[in-house]
Amino acid sequence: EKTGGAKQGSPSTSGLSPIVVKYLSHAAKAARGATIRCAPYLLEIIKQSLSWRVDSISRRKENKCNKDGKSSSEGITTKLVKLDENVLAALEKLITMLTDASIDSRNFDSFEFRKISIDVNDAVVRFLRDLFSVLEVTSVHKLILVYFSRFVIKEGKHWHDRDSKSTGLRCSWETTKLRLNAVTLFVRFPEFMKVNIPLMDSWKAWPDGSSVGST
Repeated sequence: EKTGGAKQGSPSTSGLSPIVVKYLSHAAKAARGATIRCAPYLLEIIKQSLSWRVDSISRRKENKCNKDGKSSSEGITTKLVKLDENVLAALEKLITMLTDASIDSRNFDSFEFRKISIDVNDAVVRFLRDLFSVLEVTSVHKLILVYFSRFVIKEGKHWHDRDSKSTGLRCSWETTKLRLNAVTLFVRFPEFMKVNIPLMDSWKAWPDGSSVGST
């Protein structure tokens, strides 16, 4: 009897008592939505920082051109930049984590978490869309492919296709809506065709009678 009582009150393998583990688990579950809720602000800060750095480099080149006696129009033109491999890898990791958090099937057990996942997903897509004005097109394409790949890759995330018992939502339907929202945000980008036309010209399977340039 003493042995059984000792086992019942003994700490878990983590070294914490069962009561502490229970409350930590509850707190982590409650904080899950609050954690990704901050993602839009984080992405905006990153975008502003990248834009400031690109503008700073452009102004530095402009000042150098003026000192060398070159025409100011050469210095005013801001070229799209290519990120360092480490920075680009960090962005890929960030996009992966935020996308996985958005399509987590547990989000659809609560209408509040569902709203948060929609907001975060839209923020990620807008962030990627706005990068077309800062980074080289190939870099942005790579990040976009990373984003869309998370919808089809099952490894590394918590997702199950099921009907939620609390909300009645089908997880696969909700993730499809997130993808449709993403496509809509990309297509509504005014310069989408102009930016991507070099890539789209390489596609050979356009339907007869369609014109990329006139679409």
